[in-house]
Amino acid sequence: MLLGAALLSPALARTPQPPEFPDWDAKTIDRILTDSPWSRQLTAPFEYGSGASVRTEVYLTLRWSSALPVRQAEALDRWGRQGLDHPQARETLEGNAKHSILEIFGLPARMVPQGTRKLEEELAASSILSVKGRHTWRPASVTVPGHGTHLIVTLRFPKLTGLTAQDGLLDFFAQTGPIRISQKFRLKEMVYRGELAL
Repeated sequence: MLLGAALLSPALARTPQPPEFPDWDAKTIDRILTDSPWSRQLTAPFEYGSGASVRTEVYLTLRWSSALPVRQAEALDRWGRQGLDHPQARETLEGNAKHSILEIFGLPARMVPQGTRKLEEELAASSILSVKGRHTWRPASVTVPGHGTHLIVTLRFPKLTGLTAQDGLLDFFAQTGPIRISQKFRLKEMVYRGELAL
């Protein structure tokens, strides 16, 4: 099990430093999952409709679910401190050795009239991660479960090896229909326990 001191990046210094994992309270867990260097909230404006277009926006959360602090927070959120020996909790804590996984939360199903299969195809074709002048990555797979009023998109990229905190910004871009999703992640803020966590 992945235990030990949790040294969070300076970006999380807005709130008190959490105690040693797994002694995190609900606020710490929520902060890591929703408003941290690994979980960014954004607003994506767009227009839709035939004839007179309607301008609206969607509120999304982009989360690096493969990052160690996110996996720890998810395990605590789902199973609690007493349940970390559960097989699924252990699997969550161990992570995925082959992929860096980015999830997009909040796409309203009603804004995706093309259906989830077409959405997967559009995002597979348009999604790109890049570090300016150095690296670009395309997703190895994109999956969207076809249920719920708000969809969860899971993008699996080849493991982002070779990156360091000194590489600056990691840019993500994707588009589905009129919705353009763009987010920058500051790599130096994503250092956790002395290592870049992605």
